[in-house]
Amino acid sequence: MSQLAELGSGAIWVCKHCKTWWGSQIGKRPSTNFLSKLDKAGLLPSWESYRGWKLDAEQAPICLECGDRIATPALQSS
Repeated sequence: MSQLAELGSGAIWVCKHCKTWWGSQIGKRPSTNFLSKLDKAGLLPSWESYRGWKLDAEQAPICLECGDRIATPALQSS
């Protein structure tokens, strides 16, 4: 099993234009487990650039700062 697969379900999105990032997760309740495990593994971008968490799958790839649509997440695990 890959290191990322062991981290839980979720995705990290990064806007190359704004240099910000946010997370998304499938499910009704957000969980910090995914972010905590990524942080401990040293896989997260800077927390200063963090902009939040999205549960709506249709909204997940849209940048919270500029509205750009991101084609694929920077990190994803299911």
